[in-house]
Amino acid sequence: MESTSAPQHYPSAERVFELLSAVEQGVSLHRAIASRLAPTNPSATPMSAEAHGLIAGLVADGFLVTAGFQSELAKALTLMRSEGELNQQLKALTARNKTLELQLRNTEQELKKGGLFRGKVKQELALKASRLEAQLTQLKKDLQAAQDQRSLPDFLLKKAATEAAALPELSDARWLEADELVLALTPPGRFLFKALQELPLAHLTGKSLAQALTTPATS
Repeated sequence: MESTSAPQHYPSAERVFELLSAVEQGVSLHRAIASRLAPTNPSATPMSAEAHGLIAGLVADGFLVTAGFQSELAKALTLMRSEGELNQQLKALTARNKTLELQLRNTEQELKKGGLFRGKVKQELALKASRLEAQLTQLKKDLQAAQDQRSLPDFLLKKAATEAAALPELSDARWLEADELVLALTPPGRFLFKALQELPLAHLTGKSLAQALTTPATS
């Protein structure tokens, strides 16, 4: 067997194989982004803290690689989960905007009317129009901010897809949806996975990674 780096700090070859298998069987990152990270297996459970520690070790040793845009995907997911609430907010802001515009238009029409003894009335109308204009200005800012927030998830997803496409090491990246994690096997990681895949599962049980790779397998 070709030499494979197998540090002694991997006490369970079986756990390493299970994790590499989970990555290999994960959803293609490209497909996941195209579907806006829609879950394909809602019943999937997140990995344990032990598994995340194992991931950290495999990344440090060059068997796995993570994505630098991981936080952007997390932010996109958070925003998409609140899309229903945001749409309601946009609906309310839009309705309020129409109401204020109508009130301002009516107030301005009243200001244009002539007639005697309207000095005080016009002053009050002018103050009202000024207040309405100020409210409308702020409301339009709030409306624009909400619209920007609604479009942000798709912007972040597109940015992540562009970054992933530019990185050869992420060409076959996987999306582990239960953990909201992007991982990809590196060439050494893929070699290690195939080496473990060729061994009987019973051979991996109870052995460290180094032992499993250096001890002859019995049929």
